[in-house]
Amino acid sequence: MKAGLYNKPLYNSTLYHTFPEFLEGISQAYGDRAAISWFTRQKEEQCLTYRQVTERVYALREALCAQGLAGKRIAIAGENSCDWILVFLAAASCGCVSIFVDMEQPDESIRDMLRRSDAQAVFLS
Repeated sequence: MKAGLYNKPLYNSTLYHTFPEFLEGISQAYGDRAAISWFTRQKEEQCLTYRQVTERVYALREALCAQGLAGKRIAIAGENSCDWILVFLAAASCGCVSIFVDMEQPDESIRDMLRRSDAQAVFLS
């Protein structure tokens, strides 16, 4: 974004070249701030900080790479949740293609979507 006659940026921003670089950057910049929060069935608030999210994403990314799944197709089937977000971020950070499966479909439709997705791995809630 450029401003006026001087062609100077309106806002200072950090440029990240890769998604893992971005994760590391936000972890350092916002470390102990809440990144993801949700409520349990008992209506208790739970929270993960940017640092905790980054650590969990890196651990899952490492596991995906160790299984030879980097850059492969990964199906994610489940309701919106913290775990769903972490799986998606880990898959993205190691170059996986994420295929989202709508869990509100009939069972046969879900099975058909998973079969046709050609996914190398499936994450289920």
